[in-house]
Amino acid sequence: MDAQAERREDRPPVSDAEFSRVERDFKFIWRVVERVNGSIARGARVLDLGCGYGSTVWLLTQRGYDAVGIDVFPYWAEPKAFGDNRPPAPARLAKRLTHVRLDDYRFPYQDRSIDIAISSQVFEHVADFGIVLRELGRVLKPDGLSINVFPARWRPVEGHTYVPLATVLRSRRYLALWAWLGVRNEFQRGKDWRTVRDLNYRYLNSETFYPTRREILEYARAAGVDVSFRPDLYVSEHPGAISRFARNVPLPAIPVVLEQLTQRIMLVRRTSATSRP
Repeated sequence: MDAQAERREDRPPVSDAEFSRVERDFKFIWRVVERVNGSIARGARVLDLGCGYGSTVWLLTQRGYDAVGIDVFPYWAEPKAFGDNRPPAPARLAKRLTHVRLDDYRFPYQDRSIDIAISSQVFEHVADFGIVLRELGRVLKPDGLSINVFPARWRPVEGHTYVPLATVLRSRRYLALWAWLGVRNEFQRGKDWRTVRDLNYRYLNSETFYPTRREILEYARAAGVDVSFRPDLYVSEHPGAISRFARNVPLPAIPVVLEQLTQRIMLVRRTSATSRP
């Protein structure tokens, strides 16, 4: 088998449409990485937080990086357990992916072993920011960097339920109104409004978390890491229409407004104290 065919066989078992979406998100976050840190040398150890089926890890390996991924749900190993009929990930890719248990949450890597850590649309599902930030601080090299992209707290439409402002408004009565008005995500079509209300209430209050900037900075201080937010990078690097518009209207307040309404870009580094041997 030639090398190109072997690489194709290693590709994770996702649809072309899903793979294209992951690839688009990856290209955006990697532009941010290189904008902040410059070109990343081949062979660098790169961690994908919330790796899913491993598509981003696969893309990183194709660029010559020593990529690994973790997730609290082992989609790549047992897809049928999550209602998915696709086959498990190829063995060569699966070896790079690790299931991290919520009741024993620790990254399976040595201290100071990761050059770059990335995540896309993951931190809105993190119930304990503190422990994740602490683990990032532990595994990042002294000059390492983590870049994380996740939805804003005041995003007009919550991206999982499609309910307006459900990032912060999530009472049963509020969710009932939108369910009664017919708002459904792709998994709720055909369901009555009471069922949709209950599904959204349980999901939003147990599976999604949208802390304030101040709360995140407090978690970072407790975890001993430096956290900063870079809305300017969303404007300069994101390929979407909103960012293109913002680039053509260079008002100082626009990046800050977009951070509240679209996506957050959160950078995590070790503090000078945690970087000492």
